[in-house]
Amino acid sequence: MVSIEIKKISDSLKMVRIGVINYFKVSDSILFDAGTSCTARKLIESGEAGEIEAVIVSHAHFDHITGIKELKKLEIEFFLHRDAEKILSKEKVVEIWNKEDDEFCRKSGLSHSSDLYIRPQPESRLKEVAETKNFEIIEIPGHSPDSIALFHPEERYILVADSLGFPLSDGNLPMYFYSFREYIRSIEKIKSLEPVKLCLGHDGVVTDISYCDTAIQSALKLKEEIENGLDEGEIFRKVYRESLTLYPLETLKGVVKLLIKRSLEK
Repeated sequence: MVSIEIKKISDSLKMVRIGVINYFKVSDSILFDAGTSCTARKLIESGEAGEIEAVIVSHAHFDHITGIKELKKLEIEFFLHRDAEKILSKEKVVEIWNKEDDEFCRKSGLSHSSDLYIRPQPESRLKEVAETKNFEIIEIPGHSPDSIALFHPEERYILVADSLGFPLSDGNLPMYFYSFREYIRSIEKIKSLEPVKLCLGHDGVVTDISYCDTAIQSALKLKEEIENGLDEGEIFRKVYRESLTLYPLETLKGVVKLLIKRSLEK
């Protein structure tokens, strides 16, 4: 049975946590991230999707984008980073996402959906929505080249998805899949905004800005360990645990290879 937690985070922000996937609703009408197809279906069934007018996808990884397959039934607007739009147009990538979505949903005890096609709204339209709802779109590459955050300067919360890594019971798992350097720069950019609430893609909300320092230190430590010869098996044991075991095995093996590759880049 997948758990559902609904929590008010700020005056204009609500979190709906479905299993390990966090959805954030801004002013009740903007949904940050699409999640997976099965968690998106649960979101709709919960009644929390009724007032949603638009979905902003943080980045093009299956657990943040395949929920579009269910959410598009609501006939709402979708917004993606320009690079995410390019990725969405690649049939082989979408095929991999569908397989990952299928396995994740089966491991979660839920059924998945198919048909990921959508026509995203132009970037100019996203700027209009952001201005109307009093938030800013911040580009934070590092985890992925198309990662974006949503920052509310008045209420001082920021929605960062996976750009601060993946929270675990004993710390933070770095997730610099695109660029180690950009990952660190993006965390520093997030910290410079001085948010009082860091809204993560998984596990919830952090109210201590020092979590940014924790994320940086975790990344530096892992990079150093890999440079000093930490092998794939040891890295995999760091990755394949707790809620991450819900993810497809091949996906996590790919994560390990990416972490090694980015750690060794000059």
